[in-house]
Amino acid sequence: MIKIDFEINRDGNTFRDAIVLEDNHNLTEEQIEEIKEKRFQDYLIAIQPQEEQEEINEDKSQEGEI
Repeated sequence: MIKIDFEINRDGNTFRDAIVLEDNHNLTEEQIEEIKEKRFQDYLIAIQPQEEQEEINEDKSQEGEI
């Protein structure tokens, strides 16, 4: 198993997390970066006030993402 610790600092928000993968994972660096970005975006949604989260979910459902 390998552990990839990462931190993203953007627009005054700091997010720290880790990705744990099997030694023989088949992910590319690009795919790992996409995972990091997805987790950061999920974090931003989670820290927003409830009203803003509902608006984002409505937008995503209209775009077919949910």
